[in-house]
Amino acid sequence: MLTPGAAEALVMKAYRASRTQNMTGAAALANCLNGYQNPVPEDVLEKQMRLAVREATDLSFVPESLRHLAASEQATTGG
Repeated sequence: MLTPGAAEALVMKAYRASRTQNMTGAAALANCLNGYQNPVPEDVLEKQMRLAVREATDLSFVPESLRHLAASEQATTGG
């Protein structure tokens, strides 16, 4: 998973590489992804997402693909 900020940083890095190193966009992105380390550990990102889902005032505000986090959060907290 990528945070929006990490995704933007990768895209901008790839864009600069494609423009300055005469590379295709795909080649520049592949080059940028080589050795990439996510700045936010996956377990921390998942906890943040669970918290965001839990704090939503209405589950309809949560994307369908993330609603399972609400159910699993209730199961782990007994709520």
